[in-house]
Amino acid sequence: MPYNPSINGFCAGKLVAVNRSGVEAEAQVRIGQIGLFNPETQTFLVTFTDGESAGVSADHLRELGELGKPGDGGLPDSFDLFVGPATSQLAIAEEISTCLFEKGFCVLQLAQKKDDLNDAIEHVRNLDANGELARLPEEVEEHYLGSNCKGKVFWLDDDERSRHWQRTLQACDEGLSSIASLIQPYLEDSIGETVADRTPALVSLSLPGEEEEEYPYPIADDEILGVFWELGSDKF
Repeated sequence: MPYNPSINGFCAGKLVAVNRSGVEAEAQVRIGQIGLFNPETQTFLVTFTDGESAGVSADHLRELGELGKPGDGGLPDSFDLFVGPATSQLAIAEEISTCLFEKGFCVLQLAQKKDDLNDAIEHVRNLDANGELARLPEEVEEHYLGSNCKGKVFWLDDDERSRHWQRTLQACDEGLSSIASLIQPYLEDSIGETVADRTPALVSLSLPGEEEEEYPYPIADDEILGVFWELGSDKF
């Protein structure tokens, strides 16, 4: 069985600051989540926000200060919950449902490797170069992407799987389905609604201001508006 002790108050699942060099400079400090303990090396396996992991002794771990959360004094890169190998399904469900109840959204920080992220971005940019991305109609763009957000998008649906699907995007899509199943029992209490299904994932690439003329708003036809209202525009 895995050996998961608590050493100096540090145990599996806890989010900590890691000072691997022993220097207190901020540049040397990284945020990570404690995983399994290795009794042979006397180190915890710590997974960092960039998806990398390393064995770290308890001497190089320290408590995190109060982290501001998005919408509540947090910095632009703040988050509500770190999702790593040691994050329990219960913690995910409870934190997301609480955030939805209190502020209507929840920001997750995934333990995602930079190479995987860059591969996905390159894939989407190649799709864009081939004319596969477009803007949403002006009437619905803000509701799908968020207030003051603009983007070039495509739906990650089964009909376009051969062209649009990529390993990291597929993992994220499967993650959305897992999250939906985890929070489903909580939604009636947190948002007053039940959820029985989900839409295909919507992938968005940032739209710089200098490119806006190249991506004009399309006309909002009956099909687009029908799907939008069917999803429940007042709940976006």
